[in-house]
Amino acid sequence: MQTPLAGHIQMKSAIISKLEDFVRSHESAKKAYLLLVGIMYRMRNPFARVRRLTWRLSTTQVSETARIHPSAYVSRFKVRIGPDCVIGPHAVVYENSILDDKVDLGAGCVVGSEGFVCRTLGKKVFPVLHTGGVHIHRKVRIQSQSCVDRSTRGGYTEIGEESCIGEQVHVAHNVTLGRRCQIEPQSMIAGHVIMGDNVRISRNVSVSDSLKIGSQVMIGPGAVVTRNARDGESLSGNFAIESAKHHDFVKSAERGEVEFLP
Repeated sequence: MQTPLAGHIQMKSAIISKLEDFVRSHESAKKAYLLLVGIMYRMRNPFARVRRLTWRLSTTQVSETARIHPSAYVSRFKVRIGPDCVIGPHAVVYENSILDDKVDLGAGCVVGSEGFVCRTLGKKVFPVLHTGGVHIHRKVRIQSQSCVDRSTRGGYTEIGEESCIGEQVHVAHNVTLGRRCQIEPQSMIAGHVIMGDNVRISRNVSVSDSLKIGSQVMIGPGAVVTRNARDGESLSGNFAIESAKHHDFVKSAERGEVEFLP
């Protein structure tokens, strides 16, 4: 599910990558770069606060057929909850969140939370305020204590229709998940990841930021993914490689054909 936000993320990631490569090879440029980034984000936060105040101009819309537990919190501003949605006990839906029809949020879920971005200016560390939102498409099920962060600036973190997310999963800012994806419990999808349709992620998986994961990809338990994955690829291990290669390596180690350093 490619969106305008996804294209923007890819272009931005490429530019930032080239800039960071230059900075790493020039120490003086590195200091100037870090100072510039700190100043830029420090100046951005006041504008972000003003933009977030405008959210209060839009009141929340909840379908008559939606069921919201009395202990759940739904912001009074800029939330849209569609027909037949279920919001479980102690779930939280923050501003600028859209839930299409038949979305099911389990107990303690958080939708639209602030993403983790901190910057340093001098001796001070400060958070960067987010001004985007979250769009959860129809028939998505998110189980208890999972968290979906809002996008950084404009656009939405998106969960594609009919996707299932297990318990204690973190989906970071600016992520785009395709249709019918399955993410098992205690996995983490870092920021700016773009994922195709029918992706299956096993439990305790970590997917690094700004990656592109194709459709029909399978990622094995406990994998740490640090590279892009092609359509139909299967990944395993830490760091994740093609599952067939990972299995061959394990078999070789069992036969004593791999020499480990002391």
